[in-house]
Amino acid sequence: MEDLLIGFKITKRRVNMSKFEVQTYTLCEGWKNLWTVDGLTETFNSHKDAEHSVKEHLKDCLEDGIEEDKYNYRIIKKGESNE
Repeated sequence: MEDLLIGFKITKRRVNMSKFEVQTYTLCEGWKNLWTVDGLTETFNSHKDAEHSVKEHLKDCLEDGIEEDKYNYRIIKKGESNE
């Protein structure tokens, strides 16, 4: 069995585990992640997933007659600056 493992190389691959969050602009606190699911802050595995969620939210607002500005939202990598 040991002969079969000769030359076998174990490599580690870096996996991008970045999470993205949708932030809402607030007058008092600036940009803040206010998106929650079951009381927990929601994050997304990709920018595309977060963008889809924002588009769905804006579509729902429009259908409900709520005027919402798309510029009140931004998508950033979790942990980036709040400026």
